[in-house]
Parts: sequence; structure tokens; C-alpha cells
Amino acid sequence: MADVKVGYAIWNRRKQFQANIEDVLIDLDFALDSIIVPYVNADCNAILNHMADFTDFTHVVIYASGTGLRRSYALDSYWHDHCQKPWMISGHILMHNEDQYPNLHEQAFAINLSLWKLCGRPQLGYREKGIKHLVPFTRSNQNIHDDYTPRWLQPSHSPLLHTDQRKFGWNIISKSLEHGFRVVNVPINIREQKFYIYPEDDGQKLVKAVSQVRSNHDAMVEPFENETQEKFIEWLRHRLKQAKTPVFLFNTGVLWFEQSYIEIKADSLWTTASGFKSFVEWYMRGASAECRIDTYDYNSRSLNVWRHIHANWQGSDLYSFMKDYDPNIEIEEEYCWGNKLAHETFRQASNRQEQEIVDYFGDRENMIKHWKIFQGLFHCYHHCNLVTGYHDMVRHLEPSKTHFIWINNIFFFRQNILQYGLNYLNTKLCDFVDDIAVQAPNTYVFGQCSKFYFGHRVDDISAEIKRVPEHRHQWDMDNNP
Repeated sequence: MADVKVGYAIWNRRKQFQANIEDVLIDLDFALDSIIVPYVNADCNAILNHMADFTDFTHVVIYASGTGLRRSYALDSYWHDHCQKPWMISGHILMHNEDQYPNLHEQAFAINLSLWKLCGRPQLGYREKGIKHLVPFTRSNQNIHDDYTPRWLQPSHSPLLHTDQRKFGWNIISKSLEHGFRVVNVPINIREQKFYIYPEDDGQKLVKAVSQVRSNHDAMVEPFENETQEKFIEWLRHRLKQAKTPVFLFNTGVLWFEQSYIEIKADSLWTTASGFKSFVEWYMRGASAECRIDTYDYNSRSLNVWRHIHANWQGSDLYSFMKDYDPNIEIEEEYCWGNKLAHETFRQASNRQEQEIVDYFGDRENMIKHWKIFQGLFHCYHHCNLVTGYHDMVRHLEPSKTHFIWINNIFFFRQNILQYGLNYLNTKLCDFVDDIAVQAPNTYVFGQCSKFYFGHRVDDISAEIKRVPEHRHQWDMDNNP
């Protein structure tokens, strides 16, 4: 199945929990959303129908609220490889001694959408009681762990099984077996790159621990009975203490899109130290020789890398250029290669995205010509954290000038969501644009928060954020602007 294309979804179970637990789940779901752009719905069957009927994905991976990812590139590749195999449903298969029929843990499962439709679009099957006779099965002798997690289930010729109580996933397991398809457990390599916080297990203790670690990364927290929750808090602590993000070598968002104010002349272009946004925007807006290029980031390493690229890259083969700069460019924790596809090598991803940049210029010759002009512009580099230290940027804005500032997803960035939470981020974004409106009112700010995408004069943005009541996932924003 070389044409496998895996889509992702979040099963929104947040409303099942108390408000403060829900807030933790919101932050974790949106931290996941900021890196994989999943479809989100509270009804699993609605997710399946949507992904089957309105997308071109061959498979869907559904994560329940409270799931987090460790290394997204690696996990995407692992899911892609796993989905090459001939199964209709793969999940965390459970079969305890007291269970009358195998079931799935809610945290994560994947479905082959073509086979699911071929099998008549079976419902998943939620926890229920009442007599039902289900398809018999044979289970593997080996388990993923303990003695209740079989590696696979396969059809059996035994008589139908009598059940009077069933747990989540029973129906889709039975229907898969009925049509002759194995049900397979989630392999170890996928398990190792994701986690689940089990919000139903003493969620209040979890809420308290998250708050403590956010406030003080070295805070001692009360021990958990659930070992996975204990590991999650230590993962969160490590992530916040390290506060290290990779260097982005390509942008993950659109480099250019037309707007009604295309004729407005920008005196300065501000972008994060990530990708070629400032280069393409400068060119598409007229390639003014007087435009100032301001590059900012809280990651000083990113600033150093992009200072080096701006000064020394010759406009061709960025992969080899970066390989000479740092042999470790394929380490995911160190570098982000933009919108790398699951089946691509790092070089292939780099070459494809470099060509996408060339396409804005028509050909390589024109791109290199303008890259040399771009290198000769007045470049400034600023080390600042917009969430907590946006004043460092604001004070550099000349009041009489027109500034275009791309803040990308800083106020929707995974690390920042985990550190501050979405409510705090939206409040700080309002403060930021309000201060700019006072300092340099003819400034346009472009980016994303948890409520919408924006590209407006600063005096319009904070009012709109305050008007929109709910956080919105990217899929919803993309399809219902």
C-alpha cells in the first residue's frame, strides 16, 4: 500500500470532566493540535464518517483527549509504516480475565477507512449491557505487556460467543473478525512516542501537579498511584526546564497569500528566526531596497543559524549547506524540517520545500538574483520572548513607520501552551497588540491564536480576540473561517 495517507483526529472527551481537569485537557489537546492539525469531534463515529467521506486519507488515527506526542516526525513515519499492513482496526487491545470479549483502550486507535467502508461502516461499540452473540476469535500467545494485551486477534471457527456486557471497541473488533481481518495491537515503536494522562484517575491531583510544575519547574509534587501520570509530570517538568525548541529550517505555514493591502509599502518586515517567510514576503511585496529585515526569536541558537544562512547561503541545496554547518541536522529535537512528509528522507523534504520557494520566483536564476539583493538589505536580529518580554520588540518600532510583523503561531505554539496555557497566551497577545497600537499604530500583525488566524492592523486584533468566546482547533478554523 504505497499510497497510504494517514490523517489524524482528536476524540474530544473534555466535557466529561470537571472544569479544571477540562482546562488541562484543552491545553494538552491544543498542544497536540499545534503540530499535527487533527480533525476534532466529540463523536467517534462522526469522525470516521467525516474522514471517509470528506478527505482523501486512507487511514485515520484517533487520539482521545489527554494524549500527547513525543517525537512527531518519527511517530508519523511509524504510523505510516504500520498502516501498510492488512488490518481494518489497530488499537490497544485489552482482554482481562473478567472480560467477556476483547475491547480497546480509548486512548488511541487507527482504522483503515477503505476496509471500514467495505465492512459496512461498523460502529465502534461503546460500553453496554444486554445479550449479544459475537464472532469468536483466537488470540496470540504473546502480549505487549502483562497478560491481558494480546498482540493480535484472528477469526476462529468456534461457535458464536455469548456476552451480556461489553466494553469500548467490541463491535468493530467483532465486525473485523467477521470479515476475516486480524485485529492488531499498537506496536512498541508507536507506544514509545506517545503518552496518555488518564484524566479519569484522580484528575484533581493531576491538575494540582501541572500547576505546581508550571510555576516552579523544580517543585516537589505528591506521588501518583498511576505510574503513567507520574511519568507525564516528569516529562512536562523536563520539557519546561529544558525549554529547548528545534531550529525551524522551513516554515510550516504559507509563505505568501494575497491580501487587500498588498499595495501598502512595508518599512520593516519582522519574522521569527525560522524559514524563508521574510524573503518571500519581501519579494512578493515589491522587493524594496529600503526595506529593513528584522529577525527575532527567544531561541538564541535559531538566531545564530539564520544569521549564518542569511549571510552565507548561496541560494541552492540548503540541505548540504546545513550538513556542512552541523552534521546533526537530522536529529528531530535539534532541527525541524518544516512540512516533512512521512515517507520522505530529510534531503527529499528539504529539496521539495526549497523548490516551493523557487516557484514564487519563477525559476532558480531569479530566486538567486533576489536572494543576493535580500542579503544586502539592512538586517537586525533580536533575542526576545514575545509572551513575557514583548516590550523588547515594541520599543524598536518607529512610530511613523509601517511595520509588518509575523508572529506565526507563537501564541499557539506547543511549548508555550504547555508552559502557560491557552487562556494566559490569549491575554498576553491582547496586551502585546494593544502596546503596539500605542507605539506604532500603522503596524500590521499576522499570525494565529487559539481562536482565529489574523492579519490586521493592531487596533483590530485584541477586540476580536475578546469577542470570540471559545478556543477553536485549526481544522475548524481552516474549514470554517
